[in-house]
Amino acid sequence: MSTLCALQVGYLCTSLRPVIDAGFQGDVAAMQHIITQHLAAAEQQPQAEQQQAEGGQRQRQQRPTRGIVLAVGGGTYAANAFVNLWVLRRHLNCTLPVAIMYWGASRLDAINNSTQAFLREHISDLQLIDASRLPYPGHHRRLFPPGNDDMFNGWKVKMFALYAAPFDEVLILDGDSTPLQDPAPLFEHPAFRRHGVMAWPDNLCERVVLYRQVGVEDPWRGARYGPWQGETGQLLLSRRMHPDVLEWLLFLNTHDEFTYFYSYGDKDTLLAAFQLAGKAGQFYQASMRACLSSPTVQGKQAMRVLGFLQHAPDLSLAFLHRAGPFGRKYDPAEDEAKPLSHVMVQPSCQWNSKRAPFGPTVAVPRQSVHPARRCRFDLGNVSAALAACGVPETPGKGLQKGLLGDACAHPPVFEVGEATALAELQRQSDAAFAFLRAAKKRDASLFQDEEGGQL
Repeated sequence: MSTLCALQVGYLCTSLRPVIDAGFQGDVAAMQHIITQHLAAAEQQPQAEQQQAEGGQRQRQQRPTRGIVLAVGGGTYAANAFVNLWVLRRHLNCTLPVAIMYWGASRLDAINNSTQAFLREHISDLQLIDASRLPYPGHHRRLFPPGNDDMFNGWKVKMFALYAAPFDEVLILDGDSTPLQDPAPLFEHPAFRRHGVMAWPDNLCERVVLYRQVGVEDPWRGARYGPWQGETGQLLLSRRMHPDVLEWLLFLNTHDEFTYFYSYGDKDTLLAAFQLAGKAGQFYQASMRACLSSPTVQGKQAMRVLGFLQHAPDLSLAFLHRAGPFGRKYDPAEDEAKPLSHVMVQPSCQWNSKRAPFGPTVAVPRQSVHPARRCRFDLGNVSAALAACGVPETPGKGLQKGLLGDACAHPPVFEVGEATALAELQRQSDAAFAFLRAAKKRDASLFQDEEGGQL
């Protein structure tokens, strides 16, 4: 969206706020009835019609029931998606089918022919799906006005990709979220089998007023610090168990003039959708707070945060999400590796609130940095590393669960040794990007948008 357009939209959203809010509440009431009717009709649809709508019984039986979806397009995000899929297939040996879903109707999200051919050549069992060509549910608002790229928004495409995914059980990843272990076992984890959802926390815990404005239970009501906000760089969902949640999720993200005013993008709409569907008790979020990864610790006094490190339910590290600006993502136009040398373990709510960890750099006290020779930090030994370096575990309670409670004023920072699995994963990511860059030097059209400009 252009700066002028953004300013105009921001002014209109502020000046018309009472009208927008009242209209949203009316739409919620109407949507309750529409979703109930839609789901009831889907359940009553004759089996033969259902099989025909899905391409026939044989095709239905052969379709994979679980897989990974990346909602990415354009240049930078498609390049980062390639790096992640290269690591997933060639280093982690993951065999789950993968679909890249993009909005081809927008020049900002289209993937050109040479890039599609490159992706198909080097990533096995990959579908490339132009989501703008898929059937769109008539009972929902359109994602974007036709032909108006100023209104394009990738958050909305991601939520529609989840709604229309080609798998019943979906791990949806941002293009800059790298699996650190084969994610296939997450589909069999007891928490996912029971709840049909597995979500992850942000490093922010400031109040999100979206819930109060929507009219559902406010997770912050009566809480001293409140829960951690949602972080949707990775999300596991059973579409078969939660078709009603999918309807509410698409509804919330197509009412972005309301939703994105009261929250940051799509990331807190998931819990709100579960609440609107009357399923708040089924929502499951990993209880461990996110760690922060750093490419360097400059003079042992400051670190530049590379992104989130998210835990699996067994407390091992499962994903590295390179969220935020300041060069955290791979840039297909530049030869720049992304070394990972240090990890900050579970910064507290107060620490995150007082600092800006996703700014250019953040200060780190010298005494908080623990060298690899003293305590080995790796994917699956966070507790052991804390013990080896004499950092006492003070588990948070209730909404603040984690190895370290909010009493930890200066979160520990661990050096990542060269011989660790985490360091090897980062080397594999850098090698995949070097392969991409070599190919792009031979064919400049790779990983560029339809107009030839770099995204």
